[in-house]
Parts: sequence; structure tokens; C-alpha cells
Amino acid sequence: MLNGRVNGLWYGSPFPDSPDIFLDDAQFAQLWTGPNRVYFITHNEKRREMLAAIAPAYELTHAGGRYVLTNRP
Repeated sequence: MLNGRVNGLWYGSPFPDSPDIFLDDAQFAQLWTGPNRVYFITHNEKRREMLAAIAPAYELTHAGGRYVLTNRP
């Protein structure tokens, strides 16, 4: 989850035994530009522009107000 330590999601996340599922902008940029395919699901159509500023972003599909983007064609 990108910058997901907000609202109810953050409560248990600081504990040392919690899974490492939250990414900050720098961690995500490293993952997005890395060699593996990464999927990004969002309801905000403008996120594609944010991702494209890091590296190319490709839309796989969209439905129900959600967009699935990836870093590989």
C-alpha cells in the first residue's frame, strides 16, 4: 500500500511483528522502476500521471471506477 498509514490502517503497522506492506514514495519509485511487473490499483484516474513521472505507466483495464496500471507493457 502506497502511503497507507492513515486512518484505521496505521493502528497495528508500527509494531515490529507487523507485515511490511506499506511503502513510502521512495520505496515505491524503486519498485516501479525495478525489473519486476508491478500492479497499481486506484480510483483516481490522475494517478497515471503521477506514475508516469517515475517511469512509464500502462493501463491494463478499468471498471467500476477503478483503474489497474502496471509498469510494463
